[in-house]
Amino acid sequence: MNYLYYSDELKYPENNSDFSPSESYPEYPFKKYVSSEKNYVYEAIRLMFKNLNLDIDNFGSPDWNPLGKWIKPGQRVVLKPNFVMHKNGSANPDDLDSLVTHPSIIRCILDYCYIALKGKGTIIVGDAPVKDCDFKLLMQLGNYDTIEKFYKKNTKSFKVNFLDFRGPEEEGGQYKSSGKGITVNLGSKSLFFDDKEKNKKYRIPNYNYKKVVAHHSGEIQEYMINSEVLEADVIINLPKPKTHRKNGYTGALKNFVGINYSKEYLPHHTEGDIKSGGDEYNTFSVFKYISSKLRLYIDINRTIINNGQKSNNFRFRKKLHRYMWKLYIFCLKLDKYLLRILNQPCENYVIEGTWYKNDTLWRTVLDLNYIINYAKLNGSLSDLKQRTIIHIGDMIISGEGEGPMSPEPKKQNMLLFSDNAVEFDCILTKIMGFDYKSFKGLINAIDSEVLFNKKYSEITVQSNYIDWNKMLSSINFLGTVTSFIPAKGWRGHVEIKDGNL
Repeated sequence: MNYLYYSDELKYPENNSDFSPSESYPEYPFKKYVSSEKNYVYEAIRLMFKNLNLDIDNFGSPDWNPLGKWIKPGQRVVLKPNFVMHKNGSANPDDLDSLVTHPSIIRCILDYCYIALKGKGTIIVGDAPVKDCDFKLLMQLGNYDTIEKFYKKNTKSFKVNFLDFRGPEEEGGQYKSSGKGITVNLGSKSLFFDDKEKNKKYRIPNYNYKKVVAHHSGEIQEYMINSEVLEADVIINLPKPKTHRKNGYTGALKNFVGINYSKEYLPHHTEGDIKSGGDEYNTFSVFKYISSKLRLYIDINRTIINNGQKSNNFRFRKKLHRYMWKLYIFCLKLDKYLLRILNQPCENYVIEGTWYKNDTLWRTVLDLNYIINYAKLNGSLSDLKQRTIIHIGDMIISGEGEGPMSPEPKKQNMLLFSDNAVEFDCILTKIMGFDYKSFKGLINAIDSEVLFNKKYSEITVQSNYIDWNKMLSSINFLGTVTSFIPAKGWRGHVEIKDGNL
């Protein structure tokens, strides 16, 4: 079930502090809170649910319950937005619209969850952003805290909690941190299981590489998931579609990286050049090699500093950290300078696996999708799906260029609904102007019987835009929307070619 909503008028509210609808719909539970500003987002989501024929017999009445198809009273519902960082790393640091899931999307979905739960149950809105994210500041800057306060004020025993899924070892300061870390060992089911020659080279920036390696060796293929996520009966995934420097793009599949309690379990790239079995960079160079080794010790030193006491050793390590970082940056700049002199191709500039030959991160992403579907509350694995998951993509403004941390805004005026993460990503990449076959993660997801049960050629799209209301393979989005600009390491390698729509 897939639905793509599109309207030139679709935009975020600008002067609506709690993101209430601009009309008191029959089913709307908070009648005295109606915005004087037109809320196109609320209206669009409502129309999308109607057009999906959700509880259609009750549409227009106070009993209309579109999410009742999936949510029952008394259940635990988790909304999983994208809260990657509190500021945009681009030239416009205040641009959150292309960076994180907009609060107007969250508020509307919360209202329909509340209706489905009939006031009985729990709703959690949570994510595990990057290490440096100040979660509390993000809640304030993005006005997410006003939604939490709205529900606290207007519901007596019912609570909506915005939670930071990161464990206490992360930086940035936890905001109402809750849950505990549940270790899930995928063993032979992990996509890293057969990658035995590379396990000692798995890396993730800003974390101690020794811990990453320890969690991925042979039969040990571990991830640590926040228990708040595994306790969910229903998960509503709310990704902010963007281009991504290491994964190519962020969609429904990638958004589940944010269910982790600890990111020391998440391989992002493999050390070394292609010839040595790595995917960190293309060809060997002395300065890339030195900078790579420096980064390992910078990350180890950082973790020690964060856990250390303010002693003489602590001050020494902070100074050492600054000097090593400066040397690291110097090596990278010198490498770029030499590459320019030698007129080397763009892919030789790549560092830290930020390119189309990254053969590591997609495995992490698909492993986590296996977990979110099949892991039990205690971390053991089942052959049966453990929770209901649906996906609603905030594509009113998406992100292009150097995402996920430094995207440029891409106005699209769209919302994308799907009840399958793989179908969502297949539709998304085509909208972006990307060839789905260019992404190893998506190809392997399509071939995965546990994540997808049909062929790409069988994916259909429903839409209010008549030209898109048909088989995905026959839709030409580029006739209406413009293609995304990929991250630098992916340009020229993922775009749809002429005649391959």
